[in-house]
Amino acid sequence: FTFSFTEDVQAVATWVARDDTPFTITYLITDINGDLSEEVVGTANLVGTTDEEITQSDAEEGFNQVFGINLAGYEFDSFQTTGTILPDGTGTAQAIFHLKAFTVSFSVSGEQEDVTGIDGVSMTYQTSENGEQSFTLGEQTSVSVEYSSSMTISISVTEGYEFDQILITGEGISLTVDQLTDGTYTYTMPSADINIHIQTVAERHQIIYHRNFTEDDM
Repeated sequence: FTFSFTEDVQAVATWVARDDTPFTITYLITDINGDLSEEVVGTANLVGTTDEEITQSDAEEGFNQVFGINLAGYEFDSFQTTGTILPDGTGTAQAIFHLKAFTVSFSVSGEQEDVTGIDGVSMTYQTSENGEQSFTLGEQTSVSVEYSSSMTISISVTEGYEFDQILITGEGISLTVDQLTDGTYTYTMPSADINIHIQTVAERHQIIYHRNFTEDDM
């Protein structure tokens, strides 16, 4: 369009930052040994407002975009490199995600309500910061364990009882274990809270009676 002016005028233009400027976030993750991945495990392509800093919220949105439930056992740790959403779309940052911890709860039961038949329950498990740790069921009935940790559960039963089964339940999880190896069972921690229920039964013994026959019985 065209304007005609009969005197001097001042024109003022206002610019606003675009809210759909592209930027990227690359990802590194730590494993159960606490080691950081040497190579990028994924890249998210996002959009945001020009000149704003790339935030933790952006990193979490991008992580879910790339991995979804496949890496639900991870959570934001820190930025390896921070960044800004640049006008030309080349803004980038690199984020680190570490293993998330979930709750393992224990419960026990026997054939009789007031007798569990359990002499002791203990568990060793891996941690990314402190190596192997141990847990003993007692006053404390639950412990936090990181996703992907290898857990070895050891069970000893009271004399007169024997192991029956372990029931492992959680969101989307239902597993029954009816055999142990040398009194232990090894399980990998999923990305969900779980309950480990241990059951025992009283030992069964077969009694065989023998009758001594005499000639009169023949």
